[in-house]
Amino acid sequence: LAPLLRNQIKHWDYPVYSFYGTNNVSVYKNKYHYIKYEDLSEEFYDLEKDPKEWINKAEDLKESVLLNSLRKLAPAK
Repeated sequence: LAPLLRNQIKHWDYPVYSFYGTNNVSVYKNKYHYIKYEDLSEEFYDLEKDPKEWINKAEDLKESVLLNSLRKLAPAK
């Protein structure tokens, strides 16, 4: 973990998760951020194009392979 925190690892290809409350999950993978809420609403951001997460692309990319791959990373419950 220390090399990662010191930024000595140049490529990290694993998802990073955070959880809030019941059934709310956030998944970061590479340059993308996916959020699924308990009410099943979603948010999806490309952090390179939208680093401040202003434009939710979840509706625009509903059928995209990329969004579906992040959905699969989010725990069901």
